[in-house]
Amino acid sequence: MERANDPRVGSGRDNSSSTTVTSIGSSNNSSSLSSLYATLLPVLVYTAICIIIFIILRRKSPRVYAPRSILTSLDPHERSPKLPTGWFNWILPFSRIPDTYVLNHSSLDGYLFLRFLKILVVICFVGLCITWPILLPIHATGGGGLTQLDKLAFGNVFYLSRFWAHAIVLWIYFGFVLYMISRECIYYVHLRQAYLHSPFYAKRLSSRTVMFTSIPKEYRDEAKLKKIFGDVVKTVWLPKSSKELANCVEERRQTALRLEKAEIALIKMANAARTKAMKNGDFAIKERPHPNAKKGSADSSASEVTGKSVMDSPSSTQKHSKENYPSEKTDLESDAAIPLPDVNGSVASQWISHSSRPHHRPIANGGRRVDTIKFTRIRLKTLNFRIRKLRRQQLTAKVDPMPVAFIEFVSQAEAQSAVQTLTHHRPMHMSPAYIGVRPFEIVWKNLSMTWWEQIIRQFSVDAAVAVLILFWALPCAGVGVISNVHFLAEKVFFLHWIEDLPSPIIGLISGLLPSLALSWIMNIVPFILRKLARAAGLPTLTLIEMYSQKCYFAFQIIQVFLITTLTSAASGAAAQIVEDPTKAESLLAKNLPTASNFYISYILVQCLGFGASHLVHASAYFRLHVLRRFTSNPRALWERWHGLRQVHWGRMFPVYTNMGVIALSYACIAPVILGFATAGICFAYIVYRYNLLFVYDSEVSTMGLSYPRALMHLLVGVYFGEVCLVGLLVLKGAYGPLALSLGLLVFTVLVHVSLYNAVGPLLNALPRTLALEAQEERNEGTARTRDTGITKPPQIPTPEPIAFDNFDFGQTNDFNFGENIPPGQSQEPATTIPPDDDFDFGQTDNFDFGLNDPPHDHGKTAKDYDDDDEDNDDDEAGINHGPGSSRALEGAPHALSTVATFVQANALKKASSYIDAKAVSHHFRLLNKWISPSRLTNPHPNFFTKWLHPEVYQDYSVLQSLIPHDEYPDPKYSSELERNIYYPPCVFEEPPLLWIPRDAGGISKQEVEHTKKVSPVTDEGVEIDEKGALKVDLEGLWLLEKESAKRLRW
Repeated sequence: MERANDPRVGSGRDNSSSTTVTSIGSSNNSSSLSSLYATLLPVLVYTAICIIIFIILRRKSPRVYAPRSILTSLDPHERSPKLPTGWFNWILPFSRIPDTYVLNHSSLDGYLFLRFLKILVVICFVGLCITWPILLPIHATGGGGLTQLDKLAFGNVFYLSRFWAHAIVLWIYFGFVLYMISRECIYYVHLRQAYLHSPFYAKRLSSRTVMFTSIPKEYRDEAKLKKIFGDVVKTVWLPKSSKELANCVEERRQTALRLEKAEIALIKMANAARTKAMKNGDFAIKERPHPNAKKGSADSSASEVTGKSVMDSPSSTQKHSKENYPSEKTDLESDAAIPLPDVNGSVASQWISHSSRPHHRPIANGGRRVDTIKFTRIRLKTLNFRIRKLRRQQLTAKVDPMPVAFIEFVSQAEAQSAVQTLTHHRPMHMSPAYIGVRPFEIVWKNLSMTWWEQIIRQFSVDAAVAVLILFWALPCAGVGVISNVHFLAEKVFFLHWIEDLPSPIIGLISGLLPSLALSWIMNIVPFILRKLARAAGLPTLTLIEMYSQKCYFAFQIIQVFLITTLTSAASGAAAQIVEDPTKAESLLAKNLPTASNFYISYILVQCLGFGASHLVHASAYFRLHVLRRFTSNPRALWERWHGLRQVHWGRMFPVYTNMGVIALSYACIAPVILGFATAGICFAYIVYRYNLLFVYDSEVSTMGLSYPRALMHLLVGVYFGEVCLVGLLVLKGAYGPLALSLGLLVFTVLVHVSLYNAVGPLLNALPRTLALEAQEERNEGTARTRDTGITKPPQIPTPEPIAFDNFDFGQTNDFNFGENIPPGQSQEPATTIPPDDDFDFGQTDNFDFGLNDPPHDHGKTAKDYDDDDEDNDDDEAGINHGPGSSRALEGAPHALSTVATFVQANALKKASSYIDAKAVSHHFRLLNKWISPSRLTNPHPNFFTKWLHPEVYQDYSVLQSLIPHDEYPDPKYSSELERNIYYPPCVFEEPPLLWIPRDAGGISKQEVEHTKKVSPVTDEGVEIDEKGALKVDLEGLWLLEKESAKRLRW
């Protein structure tokens, strides 16, 4: 009896197909469709509700749904265009905004993230077009006896001859994926070079400043560092560590905010009491004169108290600080003489009692109750004196500098040369070096570590991450086990009732709930990883994001993909394998491919469900419209209004990279997943495109470095797809397709290594040739466009030495088959290559084959040179050429070369004649046009030509047109900012500007007059009404505090 007709085959696998990731349940009882419906329908309903809410609220709350279009805290070149406020008339203008708008007005990372999502959509869609017409019919008619979605998976194929289709499709599809990844790496290198070399970035102070870490003590000297790098050094910053100073500055900030909170509470209480008394007509309380009425009492005129603006308050410079803040000795010895508010005589005391004033019980005071306003003012004066003293010590005393130096060079090119140069002769000294570090990205406390301390911390944190991955596998494995509802209902005695539930409910439990649980579990990980990255001693926020991306991707692969799949599969197949171990191979081969059912649900939840949540922005709407009513602090209102949601690329990229890995892993064994991945990622692309254009901000930028890492991570999916198919073919015993798949695995390794070696050196550094190319283009006046390349042929540059690495032997100018010869010119012989201006074969400087020819003497012939050489050589060697001497034939090597050249010329001539006679040259020209095109010969390429050759049509000179040079303002730095910009904030940071509300009773006027002696304070732009509600001019507050709150974007 044939195996295909044997009824015993597969009989032990009844009830083995699962509804989720395991899919280990019976082929007859498969509930994969019910699980899919139970996941798809709730997700679609939730997504539709979110879209409706978004459409309705977008018209009413532009601050939540389009803050980048209205906030004045953003520079003009950072804002997005305003969309129409209608119901649907905004869709068309939104679709017309190009993705490059994100590149030019937000960040390079945002643009590349959108491009990454598009690349994933293209990869999944092309895979759908390749695999579905071929593999789905093969799976559906495979004869394995599976049903529903399991019928469309690899496990349903029984006939061995059909596995050849899988191997061939694997070669075609994964070959396309490898080319896409290679192409995008080339595109990224060119785009990043164009972006970093654009005036918008190159003129930044950070772009020409290099941060050197792990500097030994003997080189922590400005003069020595200038000697190392020469005259190209402009400024050297050697920050000094002072933990005491940093603690004092932080305590002053917290104390100032406590004072601000107490002032606001005092004003609100007094205003409420005054309003109540005025309404009741109770004027029994007689206002008592204030002893310092001339300096801000209620009797003083408004012009005397508030005639100055906030800019006239104590300046943020140390000079003004010394002038406005009295000495500590005076503060402590003569408190009575200081114009502090007298509790019994202050304006607020006319409406509230002394016991009602804000108070607290500090631990330093033994827990005794103190008046908060008076206590914090005295404490601020003490801290101001202490901070000034410590800062003077930093300038005068010999405080050891940190093992780090920031060196500004005269140009970006010199800074790039410095960062690429090996600086110190000892390992781990003055390295690593970083360029483009902005001041607010620096983690200052990590810069005090020595090189050996950093190594210990990094290894310790890596070990902690490994342990975290192991322990995090427990909840993820639990999700995988719980998702196998049929197995749990059969094996756990108190869960038998699950089998009695309706099929939709079972599908909901096995499909939607595990996907939600897994997504929530994984959302916690990035926060932990960022904390661990700080503990590892990484010096910048950019490096922290890069470390988070690397570790979070490992989490995604191990937990979401491997652990969940293997544990659920083991839980479903373990019992059957124990009963009959001989069926292990057939069980695994049939059930592992159907694990894609769970990941279909996971992709739907992650892309549609969470994507729709990101579209609604429920938390932002709650903070700005609901929580605002209960906020009594104008500072909190201002920060909430002007604060944009920050994007953490270390969290964003790994989630969708893992989806790409899952889709690639199941592309040939369960192709159905490609359709859901295409639709889900496409929806996510639309959501993130809107958010990056109108909502999100990207302060922490990796300058695009997250993108090539995500592309390389996609290769994990290629490897998994190949290894999975190889393993399944081994289990099936299909050795012919197995050999073909193993060949693709070897080819993938070769492509991966070659791509890393080729692109790796270009990821972080800028080549020196870019400046030369840019200068030549400016001098020649070439005009380039984004699509067509060039509008007129550029002049040929001065001949330079030929580099055979870059010489393109496929150009039609190099091999002339006789066509396209201009009139009046004769065809050159086949042995003569026409001289090209770019490649001058006649210059001996360009080709030195070891012949040290003497300088030309125009009075001699070539024969004279030969005679002279022979005579000189013979004289030096002492050889006498008498009649008995025998010599070889003169010029024999040259004669052989002449013969070889003659034979080659005749062969080429005959081949050219044959090609002309057979009319083959036309096909050669067409083939050469596709293999090695040129913008000169083909300035208007079609889509496929541009797609096949990004190195020609999307190189540096073309992509730089994506970045306009005239729309951005040049960064401007004040002398004080340039002097202190790369010192720790505690060195130059001033007390925060306190904001208190202005009231009708004049309490704020007196409080401003008394508080400004210890800290900057203003009541401009904030008023308190009769009901006690704050009226805040948010945009006005930004204008008032522009200098102190401006972000250091450069």
